[in-house]
Amino acid sequence: MDKKLSISFILPGAGRAGGVRVPVIQSNMLLKRGHNVKICCYRNLYNIKDLLRYIKNMSLYYNSSDWLKLFKGETKWFNNITECDFKNDDIIIGVGMWASHQIDKLKYLKNHKVQYIHGWTPWDIDLMKKTLDLPYPKIIIANYLKDIVSEYGNANVLALIYNGIDKSEYYCYKDQRKRDGFGLVYQNHFSKDPTTMDNIIEDINKNGSNTIIRAFGFGKRPSGVKKENYFRYPTIDISRQIYNDSAVWIVPSRSEGFSLVILEAMACGCAVIATDCGAAREVIEDGESGFITKVGDWKGITEIVSMLLNDVNLRCKISENALKVSGNFTWENNVNELEQTLYRLENP
Repeated sequence: MDKKLSISFILPGAGRAGGVRVPVIQSNMLLKRGHNVKICCYRNLYNIKDLLRYIKNMSLYYNSSDWLKLFKGETKWFNNITECDFKNDDIIIGVGMWASHQIDKLKYLKNHKVQYIHGWTPWDIDLMKKTLDLPYPKIIIANYLKDIVSEYGNANVLALIYNGIDKSEYYCYKDQRKRDGFGLVYQNHFSKDPTTMDNIIEDINKNGSNTIIRAFGFGKRPSGVKKENYFRYPTIDISRQIYNDSAVWIVPSRSEGFSLVILEAMACGCAVIATDCGAAREVIEDGESGFITKVGDWKGITEIVSMLLNDVNLRCKISENALKVSGNFTWENNVNELEQTLYRLENP
């Protein structure tokens, strides 16, 4: 279609979360296709703690702490979503649970409104119920969300649109046989299950095997990871290097939306071990292109890590299959589907 769309993404905040990165990538690609796109982002600088955190991150990690800085279009900041100005033809898209709930404050507007559900929030069931019960059409990023929307939700699911991977950013350049150790993204958040991560790191170190453990994250270096092997707010280039240096990558989360990290690690040739949450089973075929374990099963994860590190042929097989699978997930496909979905919304 030749008609150009007018789209406003509503974000719950800036930073390095996938819920920021995905709409920024989509927005930049939609801009290239000639659509009018802006991002409206919540920022409560009236809260002194939020203000100090923002100033600290901008001063220490200016070049790598915020995906939103990569957006090439117009960004509008708000404390209350009603402060945002929307054109009559804007399609308003709330990204994530919080922003998807906020768009109900705009019900006085006749604009099309969409809830872009990037995952569920087991740490805030009340918010999830209130959000999914709103009568706005929804886009989901993984099959498992169909059941959640069906149980708690209202209105139709417009589309299932998988996230993608940029192979110019995340690619394999190092042979599995020349890699060592394992890596993980360390975050002190309920959904990432830091307790399980700590148990894995402690158990591996206890064995005295001198296994190299690499990690990157946004907070303090976890105990058990050497200073030279922890990277805070790494750039994409450094992240790619960390993935390529690591033979194995673990994603031991309690809850995930999609988990771009799984795709990134697979695209860089890692043998990935992920817990059974989010879209893990929709990306990884257990035992073929990676491994799936139960949530919280740190002993099971460490056993698979040891098995993989001691079996280079198995690692190579998993790595080769992972590279093929990761190639199926592209941002081009993602944005094509998003674009067509929004066209159908305007022309049912």
